[in-house]
Amino acid sequence: MATQTLVASAHGPEPGSAAAPASNAALFRRLVEDQTELVSLATPEGELTFVNRAYARWQRRQAHELLGRSLLEFVAPKDRAAVLEHLHTVRRLEGSVEADCQMVLPDGQTRWIAWTHRRLTEAEGRVTAIHSVGRDIESRVVAERRLEASEARYRLLAEQSADMVLELDLDLVRRYMSPACREIFGYDPEELIGAKSGAMSHPDDAENLGQALQSLLDGRVDRHAVVCRRRHRDGRWIWVEIGYRTLKDPRTGAPTGIIGTVRDVTARKIIEDQLAEVTQRLEALAQQDALTGLANRRAFDDALSREYGQVKRRDESLGLIMIDVDFFKSFNDRYGHPAGDECLRRVAEAITAALRRPGDLAARYGGEEFVVLMPETDEAGTAMIGERIRQAVLQLQIEHQAGAHGVVTVSVGAASIGPDDFASGPETAIHRADHALYTAKRRGRNAVVRASTLSQPASADVSGPHR
Repeated sequence: MATQTLVASAHGPEPGSAAAPASNAALFRRLVEDQTELVSLATPEGELTFVNRAYARWQRRQAHELLGRSLLEFVAPKDRAAVLEHLHTVRRLEGSVEADCQMVLPDGQTRWIAWTHRRLTEAEGRVTAIHSVGRDIESRVVAERRLEASEARYRLLAEQSADMVLELDLDLVRRYMSPACREIFGYDPEELIGAKSGAMSHPDDAENLGQALQSLLDGRVDRHAVVCRRRHRDGRWIWVEIGYRTLKDPRTGAPTGIIGTVRDVTARKIIEDQLAEVTQRLEALAQQDALTGLANRRAFDDALSREYGQVKRRDESLGLIMIDVDFFKSFNDRYGHPAGDECLRRVAEAITAALRRPGDLAARYGGEEFVVLMPETDEAGTAMIGERIRQAVLQLQIEHQAGAHGVVTVSVGAASIGPDDFASGPETAIHRADHALYTAKRRGRNAVVRASTLSQPASADVSGPHR
């Protein structure tokens, strides 16, 4: 592993719950697929879940042949331990993490790849994926090694490179800038040589950049990669990738300066940010019920486990409400499935409106059944909210001639678990609320029943359809 650098992202994706329009998602996917750089998504453990065409071509395989395989399979054996440690760093830190390593081709050859890794997380902070963008830098690494052997050859290659090459002295004053300076920054080299480096840096990046350069001068590292913003001559900010390396006295080993290669990566940075945003939106969509817009069963299960752990640590109560639309099968049979879908959407809206705290979670549990999770709430509190929900649905006055009241109603089971119940796990709250809901159905529906008023069923599993 040649380099590893944390770079704060100023344009990270904002988490959101709304899915991107299909046309946008298709556009972003085309942009990713058309990139010449290697783009992949992997699980936090490193199992590949997506590769673009460039990645597959580089490995001389079809994309589907790479999915499900560990990315470590394609890393040179000598670099695998360092890459594994690097993945731990990516999962732990925010922002982009840069790293170089040697990758193995199908014919056994190895090539150097510069990677930009970023973790993707849910709103709660759990890492869900690792997003990686790689660029073949074999030519750059070979060039750097040749530069070490011959100053003259170094100068020749620097003058011909599309990347800008620079040299700084120990005071960070520019002593050399290659002609690529004109294309990247809009300045002739002579306009920048002799001035101290850093004046063109974005204020938000200046401190990190200064620390990186100082670590090279102090001898703590020999190389450092940085992705940061620099001011172009026309006033706009551009993203550049800079690979720094310490120049050393061949006799004493003491630093004598710093050389660097600079590449404009503005287009790549835009693609990275867009891909991360789309991925974040898709993750949010995976947690949402498509019909009602509420959290889905998967999101509820995750929230129940998380909230149970938190109230257990604090010795507090966790409230849970189970809600079922009465005679919903009869409603569908009489009015049709489109009307049934609209009914569920309106019931979901009524449930959401009845909740007043941001920490409460309403979810579609399945079919016509809903659930509300209420941290730090005892059974009396859940029953009060349950009654508010029952009345809110009744006030919708959705016609239901096959129902007992001529309009759509709901039955509600309210329960809560506290310190005395923690040994039995979070499922206890579900069983109790479901038992109370079953009792509300059996007693005539359109009612709220508290679990504590009932004897608990012999079997914990009383779940099932409550028509």
